[in-house]
Amino acid sequence: MHLYLYQMQRIFLILVLLYSTISYSQNTCVLTDISLPAELKKGALQISGLYAHAGKIYLLGEHDKDANDPSQHIFSIDSNEISRSLTDANYVIRYHTLKIKNLDWALYEMGKKNESFDGLEAMVISNDTFYFSVETNWKNSQYCFLIRGRLTGNSIELDTNYLLPLKRPEDNIIKHVYNSGFEGLTLVDNYIYAFFEFNYFTDSAFNNVLRINTKSNEIDSINIRKPIPFRITDITNENDSTFYAINFFYNGTKEQIYRENLLPEERALIALNTGDTNNFKNFARIIKMHKKGNAFSWEPVGNFPENTLPEVNYTAWNWEGIARFRNGFLVINDQYRGDANQSTNLMFCDCGAETSSLKNTKSPGKKKRKRSK
Repeated sequence: MHLYLYQMQRIFLILVLLYSTISYSQNTCVLTDISLPAELKKGALQISGLYAHAGKIYLLGEHDKDANDPSQHIFSIDSNEISRSLTDANYVIRYHTLKIKNLDWALYEMGKKNESFDGLEAMVISNDTFYFSVETNWKNSQYCFLIRGRLTGNSIELDTNYLLPLKRPEDNIIKHVYNSGFEGLTLVDNYIYAFFEFNYFTDSAFNNVLRINTKSNEIDSINIRKPIPFRITDITNENDSTFYAINFFYNGTKEQIYRENLLPEERALIALNTGDTNNFKNFARIIKMHKKGNAFSWEPVGNFPENTLPEVNYTAWNWEGIARFRNGFLVINDQYRGDANQSTNLMFCDCGAETSSLKNTKSPGKKKRKRSK
């Protein structure tokens, strides 16, 4: 009997070790720059999300300026344009612009509720209907919002009868969560899943994913089985039960809450060096999320490269958007790159063998692209 118990304990410890290894070891992703036209690289556009729909990639700006500012657009790029750019560095991507109408109405209605507009953060598209998550001031707002509009021609006209409040998590820790909103939206059938940016509450019941019925507007909450450290800044579908998200940590002076109460293996990811876990560095990775029933689980996929060149540290870039593309992902930063050179960059992200088919892609007579490992 004692021998049996001993053997069972050994098996249990091996399983725990194996799970820990799987959960916290991953590949280093390979990032390939996609040459955006100069007007789309302007950091002032503050790109805050990506979405792939019907053969097009949509770039969402925060729209945090005056609604009539000419820079306040959504940008649409045909997927074939991006594929061509990946094999020909000299090719200039063509794009279209979409204007949001009635955004001033949404700002006015939120103002009447004493909620201040901080920008558009994510979008999903169902046929010709666009949904946007609206971030409000984190210090004094109880709600973020969901708005929607219909695409007609080159404009999206917001529905002035639709302003859906999204309740922030209720927990005494939430008032310390710096600059967070519902940063990721994903769509499955008639349901939108809205992911709150901070999901590391000590009680996992407070992990906040809202499920919104687009037909009835009913909202309920979905649990995440294991708290997710750092931030979730965008999410993309693989299918109806599998999703990928950007998991990002920025080592700012106001970001203390994002590094508190971490497990040792999570803290090690952002430790500046292995000998001192009280000094921190930026960190970015892609995680894979699984939905089963009314709960999500997750696992890491690949880390973004760090200090690939003396002047490039991809972990310091503020990654705001992700979209599944071919056998990898498209990722985009808003404008912040951890230095004075602030601009928007769209990149193809390959995180392992399953996303490696572009590594050896060549186009005879074309300029070969640089990849950072």
